[in-house]
Parts: sequence; structure tokens; C-alpha cells
Amino acid sequence: MNRREAALLLVLGCLVVPAAQLLAKFGISKTRVTFLMHHPPAFVTPGRELRVDANSTDPRGTIWASQLKGLLDQNLIRENFKPTPTAPTFLQFTVNQSEATVENQRRVESVNVHTGSHTEYDKKGNAREVEDCQFQEAEMTYLVSNGSLSVTVQVSEAKSQAVVHSQVLQPTYNAESAIAGPTRCAGQGYGVRAGQLQSPQAILSSLIEQAAANTLRLVAGYDEPRSVLLAVDGELKPGNAQALAGNWRQALETWKGASIKEKARDTEAARQYNLGVAHEALAASAMRNNVLDEANAHLNDAEQSYRQALGLDPGEKYFRDTIARLQHDRGVLQKEQEHQFMKQAVEAASLPQAPQAPSQPLTVDIPLDGWPENESPAVHSFRAYVRKRVESQKQEPSEAFRKQLSAEGADYEVKEGRAMQVVDSEAKRFLVLKQNLDKYRELFSELAGDGVISADEREVLMTRKKTLHLPDGLVKQVEAQFRFKE
Repeated sequence: MNRREAALLLVLGCLVVPAAQLLAKFGISKTRVTFLMHHPPAFVTPGRELRVDANSTDPRGTIWASQLKGLLDQNLIRENFKPTPTAPTFLQFTVNQSEATVENQRRVESVNVHTGSHTEYDKKGNAREVEDCQFQEAEMTYLVSNGSLSVTVQVSEAKSQAVVHSQVLQPTYNAESAIAGPTRCAGQGYGVRAGQLQSPQAILSSLIEQAAANTLRLVAGYDEPRSVLLAVDGELKPGNAQALAGNWRQALETWKGASIKEKARDTEAARQYNLGVAHEALAASAMRNNVLDEANAHLNDAEQSYRQALGLDPGEKYFRDTIARLQHDRGVLQKEQEHQFMKQAVEAASLPQAPQAPSQPLTVDIPLDGWPENESPAVHSFRAYVRKRVESQKQEPSEAFRKQLSAEGADYEVKEGRAMQVVDSEAKRFLVLKQNLDKYRELFSELAGDGVISADEREVLMTRKKTLHLPDGLVKQVEAQFRFKE
């Protein structure tokens, strides 16, 4: 073996070892698992009853508005909703624009054109014809199908006419096929691609179906398949099999108990990554079952595991998007919390109010629109955390939730008794603000009854807002529920 051959073998040997190491955690054939992330409805539908109506700002769109209503009625019935003209929730479609075209378009572009053929002979003298090809500028004819639809979906309370949701849906359709041109190489021909819609009516019907399907997602919520990879180190494979079968709790315990050598950082990183996936899947399941405190705890555990995996192996590309994905999951959880809060509020409003003895209004010993003075930095940091957690719940904190928050005071070096005081005061602050917000809503409903807020009425509202110590964000959320002009 000469020096050049020896050097080449050395280089190849260096290349093979890292490749094997890279394949250790995820393998050549990766283990991909899927779980469902549930997205809640955009609004609450009491009694699952809806009054549905549709119109069009363009006379040409009237037929499509009628078709859209018919499709949505069918979809709602299939999902156990009741379209009825006396429902407390009113869903109104407005078709703003509907356009579709199918036309031939000619373009000059570079095409691999058949220019002839020639004969070639192999070593044995056998002849074969070989096609001659050349890229040339040539005119091509395309069948182009385009369409767009714009539909405003507005949901309001039938009695108060307060708008609870508004959204513009804008599905589009674009497809094209090369149908004529010069003779192309390799027998490539011309024709309309399978599935391309070839009439404006068919295109608009397809867009209407998309709009109806998207509206149903707003009404009923939907499941988003979440596909992720699992690390496949030998010690983790038993847990992987359980995860593939949908047994996430069992997989979690199996991975926790896996025997990992003390110096095997890559394998420990893979184990932590798989634990994060399990917690993420269990959080999704808890959201589907409306156990939101449990979902939040699993997301926190998932983040801890993912960060440990990144710390142990920051170069692994499959670890990099985990934290961003968790941020998306937290956004879904927040929507679930908001939906639960709205649902509880609607249910409470529908119950007959029993006569109650006059009660003293709630009071709180901390500022409603600020922070207590003279608190230590540790207590202030803990209070800021508690306030954010309490407000994100959108409902009165449960006793179990208060205990959980109080226990977390140790992470901020706040003693147990002081932590309980902070949690209790922030819970009271939340309830007082909620009480004050109801008062503001009642006043605004009265002043906006004629559909107009005058300058004098706005001044009254501003004074009331300051008196009640309400933040701008909460006030804007209340006012957005009403239809009015300034």
C-alpha cells in the first residue's frame, strides 16, 4: 500500500466514526410518533344551538352565501349542534368577494425540446437510437385555474347583540397545467393534471366547502396531529414501543427507570428528550380532557427535560425546536383557559339567581393597579410570578392551585407563610378586578344601548375606569364585545 492509499483510508476512517455517532440517538430509520393537540372553539355555544344566516354584499355572491349556509348547517348537525332560528348565539356570514377564472395563458420559457435522434453502437456493435435534446426558448400554453373567496364570519349574542367573535376567511385556489407546446424530450406530453378544477363554478364550490370547514373549526374546535421523533438508543426502546402504542404514562415511567451509564451524556440527553416528548403528549391529553392545571404542570416538566437535553448535547438538531414548540403549546393552553373561563361565565349567567343577603364587597390590601411598597426583591419577584399565573387562569384560583403556588415560593427563597400571604392577596386582587370589570361592563352596556358612545359618555367611562382601577387591556376586551360608534 502506498502513502496516498494509506492517507485515503485514514480519512475515510475518520469520516465513518462520527457518522455512526450521529446515528446513535435517532437511528437510520427514525421512530416517529403522533399525538393530538386539541384546539378549543373560538367561542362558547350555549346548548350547542346556533342561529345561522348568510348574505352577500355582491349580488353575484348570493348563491354562494346560500350554499355556504346549507353546508354549514349539515356540518353542524353532524357535530351534534342544533341550527335553530331561536338560538341564543347568532352566526352571520357575509360573502364579501367571490372570483374564479379558468383561462389559457401563453408563455415563452426555456424548454427541453426534442430535436431529432442519432444512432449509437455499443462495444459489441449493437445499434440503438438515441434521442437528441436541447433547451430552447419556446411558447408554451397553460390552462390556469384561479379563485378567491372572502367571507366575514361574525358571532354575536342574539339578545344583547354583543359581538363575541369576528374573523375574515380568505381561501384561495391556484392550479395550472401545460397543455400545448413543442415536442418535449423523454416522451413528456401535455394535458390537464389530475384533480385540477376546470370551471369557475367548480372552483367557487370548492372554496365554499373550505370556508364551511374552517367555520366548523371555529364553532367546534379541532385536533391538530403533532408528529415528533423519539430517540432510539437501546436503553430507551422499551419506552418507545409503549409510546407508539399511545401509552404515554407508561412510556414516561419506563424512560425514567431506564439504566443509563453515568458517563453516557449522549444517551442521557436522549432520555431527557424522550421524557420531554412524553410530558408534551400528556399535556395535550390533559387539555383535551379539560384538566388545565395538570396540562400546565406537564408543559413545565417538558421544558425542564428539553433544556436538560440541550444542555447535555447542544449540537443535536432534533433538540433545537423543542422550546419554540412548547411556546406554541402554551398558546394553545391559554386559549383553552380562556374558553373554560367564558364557558363558566355563560353557564353562571344562565342559572337562576337565588335571593342573597347583602354581602360586604371584597376588599384587598394591595394596590389594584400597582405593586406593594417596601417588599424585598425576592418577594416582589415571587408576587409578579403569582400574579401572572393567577391572571392566566381566567377564573377564581382553586384551593389546590393556591397550595401549588405557595409551595413554589421556595424557588424564590420566600418562606412558606409569606408565600401563602402573597398568593391569597393576589387571588383577592384578581376577584376584586373581576368584580370591578363586571361593574364597568354593566355601565358600558347601558351607555352603548343606542349604538353610540358620545364624548360626554366617554368621559364618564374614563372616570369610572380610573375609580375601579381597571387596566386598559381589560377595558378594551369588554368594549370589544359591543357594537358601537364613537
